[in-house]
Amino acid sequence: MPSKSFRFGIGEDDRLMSSAWIIFPGKNDLYLGLRNMAHSVKISVHGSGVCQFALTEKYWEQARTIAVNPPSDRCLTRWHRAPVPDQGVVEVLSIWFPSAHHSKSGQKPPAKGFTLIKPAPSGKAVRVTIAESMENTESLERTLLRFGLPIVYYKFDNGRTLSIVMRLEVFDESRLHQIRSGSGTGTTFDPSDAPAKGETKSGLSMLAMTEAHDGQPLHIAELHGINLERVA
Repeated sequence: MPSKSFRFGIGEDDRLMSSAWIIFPGKNDLYLGLRNMAHSVKISVHGSGVCQFALTEKYWEQARTIAVNPPSDRCLTRWHRAPVPDQGVVEVLSIWFPSAHHSKSGQKPPAKGFTLIKPAPSGKAVRVTIAESMENTESLERTLLRFGLPIVYYKFDNGRTLSIVMRLEVFDESRLHQIRSGSGTGTTFDPSDAPAKGETKSGLSMLAMTEAHDGQPLHIAELHGINLERVA
């Protein structure tokens, strides 16, 4: 079982412009979490082929108590990823860090074992992707370089490799419209921030997600300073 965790965030000049993220392996699984939401949400990529984005029990209970419109289920999204070919990679999910929605908190990153990724230029986003493959390491690296810059590899006993790949890409603001119009979902960093139906709140921080479909990757955007309207 792989044992190396990978901690990263977006920032420069020794200050964070995103949350501090952590990726860590299980026996045949990979997990993702955020430092400031470490006890709130967990993204799971299971060896069974099932992926999910879920609230922790503690956050869910808190949200049910204080949120205006609390979630009815801890699991916000669950999907089956596409079958992995013998050659090539399958995109499992991508996390977007758009330059227009960086945090301005100026917090310092953790002192040790942390990778600070330079923010994207205006109009673009850093895209961090988890890709799955059955290729051997040597050929896999060549394959991934056509997709982005490989950062970390997790090789599992069942022959699968999950790779963390980074690249810069134009950020499509229509993804935010998908969230606002109800074809996506998301969770605010603080459950009390979630707006009620017909209400708009400003200056929020949240994770926004596109709608999950079996066989397709999930897209997640970390957003700060946004105005969020609940229409459904």
